[in-house]
Amino acid sequence: MKKILLAAMFGLLWAANCAVAQPAKPAEDPDGSAVNTDNEAALSDVSIVLDLERPSDTDIILMRNGDRLTGTVLNESFSIRTSYASLTLNNRIIAGIDLEGGENNIESIITVNNNRFSGFIDDPMVVFRLQSGTQIEIRREKILTIIFRLREAERRNIPQNQFVILNNGDYFSGRILNDNLDVATTYARVPIDLGTVESLTMIGGDRPLTTVQMVNGDVIQGVLETEDINIDLDIGDEVGIYQDRINTLYCRTGFIPEDILARLSGIPRSIDEDFESGDFSDLGWGFPHAAAWSIVGGAAEGSYCARSGSIGHSQRTTMGFTADTTDFEAISFAWKLSSESCCDHLRFYIDGNEIAVFRESGGWNQVSYPVTEGSHDFVWSYSKDGSVNHGEDCAWIDDIHIR
Repeated sequence: MKKILLAAMFGLLWAANCAVAQPAKPAEDPDGSAVNTDNEAALSDVSIVLDLERPSDTDIILMRNGDRLTGTVLNESFSIRTSYASLTLNNRIIAGIDLEGGENNIESIITVNNNRFSGFIDDPMVVFRLQSGTQIEIRREKILTIIFRLREAERRNIPQNQFVILNNGDYFSGRILNDNLDVATTYARVPIDLGTVESLTMIGGDRPLTTVQMVNGDVIQGVLETEDINIDLDIGDEVGIYQDRINTLYCRTGFIPEDILARLSGIPRSIDEDFESGDFSDLGWGFPHAAAWSIVGGAAEGSYCARSGSIGHSQRTTMGFTADTTDFEAISFAWKLSSESCCDHLRFYIDGNEIAVFRESGGWNQVSYPVTEGSHDFVWSYSKDGSVNHGEDCAWIDDIHIR
């Protein structure tokens, strides 16, 4: 429901703006030559999984009754039914299995190449040989977590191609098979050659609003018209994913977002945006209106901040990103507004729900709001009413932290 609300909100904003204005294959380049990843961390071992360190000499099963068993998992593979595909994974490419379920009874598998697949695991029994040599069968319903031992050279022959993040929190790497994606902008239907793309960020449901960040620095925004994204997974299976399930496609070979790397390595992390990079590339920002936000000076801290786009009466300018806030408690940010205090406002939304409305107050202000676990859309929108210009008629945002 939250995603539907956000999609509806962005759809209305867009319309209003237009109205008024088995072994895996080595990675290869198109010419057939092997490619080298530019992210060494992407090829490092997953030494910590599900908040537990993987030993090199034993597998571990944590039981729901509190027992801890060490030994060897004998199942050759595990099958999982996700919302987009049914996968069977050899246990030698699995780093951990989470069977805790949670309120939606969703289970997940983490692979040795930093991929996460969630859904329902079909295997009714886990066959386990204890350290003593005794072999037992355990009903999956009695297990919380399975940690697989860290094997030598376990990533050998597994490539690291493009990286995909889904709206349900899953993420995985693979080779995107679509040669082109079609994006309908306010001025033309544009075919996008993925070989020239840094990333695509999608906000909303069916026919999502899409921000395409090109390798050369260009930005193209519009509605994604290509329905299915076909991906040859690095772990060996091929899947077709409908557009509304996708959050972000990172098209640069070997790239993994820093928050994913930090989460899998067990490093304490946060999600931070201070705009000091001088662009919007860090969090996969989306801008559903022609009047996109920009990076300017005059920051709350440092050198740079984000400034709302230039708009006229009865218009708005919006920016937003999606983030997984698992293990986090709050989002904070600095804001400033120069506008007609009665009628021109900056609004902050989480998942389409209006959290705060800001009015002109002079200088920079700092605010913080609680967040819950899961994937959430964070959106800032500055809007003007039908008359009167005042001040600079814009808003500024800086120092965003999710911790």
